[in-house]
Parts: sequence; structure tokens; C-alpha cells
Amino acid sequence: MTRHFLSVAPLAPAVLTVLLLAARVLASGKMAFTFLAWNLFLAAVPFFLAKPLAFAIEARRWLFAVAVGVPWLLFLPNAPYLVTDLVHLRARQGVPYWFDVALLGAAALAGLTLGVGALSRVETAVRAAVGKVAALGLVMAASLASGFGIWLGRFGRFNSWDFLTSPSELVSHTMAPLLSPTRHPQAVGVTLVFAAVFASAYLAVGPRQHGAFKSPA
Repeated sequence: MTRHFLSVAPLAPAVLTVLLLAARVLASGKMAFTFLAWNLFLAAVPFFLAKPLAFAIEARRWLFAVAVGVPWLLFLPNAPYLVTDLVHLRARQGVPYWFDVALLGAAALAGLTLGVGALSRVETAVRAAVGKVAALGLVMAASLASGFGIWLGRFGRFNSWDFLTSPSELVSHTMAPLLSPTRHPQAVGVTLVFAAVFASAYLAVGPRQHGAFKSPA
């Protein structure tokens, strides 16, 4: 029962966000912040892909792991991306400012917990199948990819599905800061800062979800 609770616990802030959002719409009659529902959906995609991906890794079914792992990684930045929705926070008529602080704060927390949950499950599988070094590498790579994805989404206005719909434009926008990082300080700064935010959230919470850190007897 404890394991089942831990597996669904990351959904709690997302549920709270939906409830707060519904209350805001009903109280104000306005559709402000309804984009959070879509952003939450995108953030939940890697969380639900994590279980089949972890199963494939543990079973060493590598082709299936790649097939699931690619969309998992492409959608993973959508989770910590919710933190950046705090830029929409400002006083608005019809709803107290403190309520919007709670709403956007809950959304940011939901993004981090969904991202941590998605990464934790896969990291545990990698650690068991390949080893601790590979698991650490996964956490670092996923954090950096998420930070870079946040920059692509917030400032480049790209989405995860642009990998299929606009691959050439996405590749061009991606390669520019990778080839000339000194010419793109914003890309480097956003990537490193939000990679650090996601990694610190993961180190604080993620390993405990699967018992990697155990209290001494």
C-alpha cells in the first residue's frame, strides 16, 4: 500500500491545481490561467510514460526502451516548465492576488513533482539494470535537457511535438547555442539555472520515493 501511495503522490499538487483553477473560473467567470490545464497535461505525459520505460529497462528490452524513452525525454521539460508560468503572476480584477499566488505556486509544485516522479522511476530502473554511474548520468542529462527544453519553450516558443511538425526549424534553433554558446548567454543561463532547480528538487525528493535513501535502523 505504501508503494502504491508513493507512486501516485506526485499527482496531488496537480489535482490541487485543477481544483484551484476550477474555483477561479467559477468565481470570476473568466478563463484566465486555463492554459495551466493544458500545461499540466503535457507535464503528466512523461510521468505516465515512466512506468513502461522503467519496465523496458529492467527487462532489458532496449528497442522498446528507446521507443518509449524518446517521447519521455521530449516531454520531460514540460514538467519543470510549469515553474516559469510564474511570469504570469500579477494583480487581476475579480480574484484576490493571494489566490493567484497559490494557484501558480501549486502549478509550479505540480510540475516539479511530476518531473521528479517521472525521473525517479526511470533512474531507479537504470540504477538496477546498468549501475549507479549510469543512473547519475541520467539525472544530469535529464536535468540539462529539461533546462534547455525550458529555454526552447519559454523563449523560442517551441513545443515537444515540433520535433515531428517542424524538425528543421527546431534543429536549427537548437544547434545555434550548442555550437556557439558564448553568443547565446540567455540559452546557457536559462539551461543551467533551471537544470539546477530541477536537479535540486530531484535530489531533495526523488530518491526517497523509491527508497534509495533509507533512514538508519
